[in-house]
Amino acid sequence: MAGRADKEYLGSSVGKVGIAIDVESVQEVFEARLITRLPGCPAFVSGMINIRGSVIPVLDLLKVFDPAAAVKRVAILKTSEGLVGLLIGVLDDLLRFDSLEQGGAVPDVLKGVGHVLGPKGVAGGREYYLVDVERMIASTLPHKAQ
Repeated sequence: MAGRADKEYLGSSVGKVGIAIDVESVQEVFEARLITRLPGCPAFVSGMINIRGSVIPVLDLLKVFDPAAAVKRVAILKTSEGLVGLLIGVLDDLLRFDSLEQGGAVPDVLKGVGHVLGPKGVAGGREYYLVDVERMIASTLPHKAQ
């Protein structure tokens, strides 16, 4: 993933760890009060939502789901597979990084989320790990029939 410091990123939190998603991949962010759960789906599928007549799958790939939380924030992402909702934690802000760097150990809360590969950047004194949306979705959803 080739992140650039001169781009804008959507900042969010997974636990106490910051994540950043390129805003070019984000169509909208909103608080979803109703996500329809689908029986028999894998644990990472939170359910489906209806956005202005379009039914969109909502995934919890960053493991932010909190059953006690009545309100969930969903980022609708534009991907090569179509629109996909991603549960995100606390919405921080739009970010620009002075620089991006590779390396370093991935925090425990992000272990197993192989799509948060770095680079990482610092904004407002906080470290953010960049999320590769295309790789995250492509490695999770079944590929479309060709």
